[in-house]
Amino acid sequence: MTLRLFVRRIVLAAAAVALAGAAAADTRLLRYPDLHGDRVAFCYAGDIWLAPAGGGAATRLTSHPGIELFPKFSPDGQSIAFWQGTALRTLSLLGGPVFTVLPESNLGSRYIDWGDDGMLYFANGTPGEDFGIHRVPATGGQPERFTDPHPDTERI
Repeated sequence: MTLRLFVRRIVLAAAAVALAGAAAADTRLLRYPDLHGDRVAFCYAGDIWLAPAGGGAATRLTSHPGIELFPKFSPDGQSIAFWQGTALRTLSLLGGPVFTVLPESNLGSRYIDWGDDGMLYFANGTPGEDFGIHRVPATGGQPERFTDPHPDTERI
């Protein structure tokens, strides 16, 4: 093997490593994953995505103006709840438009989960301040405070 051929192979190998690194850099900041069976929902670039849990091609589920965060599968895995700004929304994985469960809210929540009772539960505030857990029907309606912090501690 000549020196020229050796150098060319090294340069090509370095380029391949650099391109692989660039491709990996494009998928950084995958945030807030939620698993259901063999699927994972997550946030990337302000949108909600769905992918096979074992790896593979991801499908973007939202592309609305603004940032969608904190996707959470419903217990049956057919819907995903998420925050878009301060609005709580759901989308059906079977198709159809995004549904607004709770329009713009001043509750400042980020954490969300589905109950087996058809309710969406979310925490607002910071422990030690006006912290509490609220719930709202997944079909929409007025939120209600579900728990209050213990008066002597930051525990619920």
